[in-house]
Amino acid sequence: LYRPQPLQITTRPVTDPEAEWQHLQAAITAARQEVKVLETQAKNRVGQAEAYIFQAHELFLTDPVLLDTVNRSIFNDKLNPEMAWQQAIQATADNLKSLDDEYLSARAADVLDVGDRVIRHLLGEELPTLEFEYPVILVADDLTPSDTVRMNPAQMLGICTREGGATSHSAILAHALNIPAVVGL
Repeated sequence: LYRPQPLQITTRPVTDPEAEWQHLQAAITAARQEVKVLETQAKNRVGQAEAYIFQAHELFLTDPVLLDTVNRSIFNDKLNPEMAWQQAIQATADNLKSLDDEYLSARAADVLDVGDRVIRHLLGEELPTLEFEYPVILVADDLTPSDTVRMNPAQMLGICTREGGATSHSAILAHALNIPAVVGL
């Protein structure tokens, strides 16, 4: 049973918005470097066709509308970067989830994946491990594309998730890794 601990984000006072903005920029840079590693890992393990998923993740990290929204929250509203980033990411994900198009709606998971990656850097938290002592069937509420590509297929007998659909990037990656997956339970 895979249940990564939710990130604990709290509002805190901001006295130096410029320093907070720079802290966010450093977290985004670190997240972009990780995404590039995941893209290379995906290319090597499942091919270029599936690696495009992480190119989209990098685009989210450089989205000028998203960054402008967060910038205004930090400088105008004096919101700490973790909270400002979380609110902007959640609003973007909610907008995608509300779309009638199943493929576009499934992209909300990608936005949340990217959002959590930046927040982990802001908070100094590590990613949960997906290494196991023996082969398992992994049961989870949901998996991010990053979770899925980090998996060792030799340890994964299968994946079962409560959320997700056939067009989710996690399902696409699981298929490419030859890991049986049942999603949307």
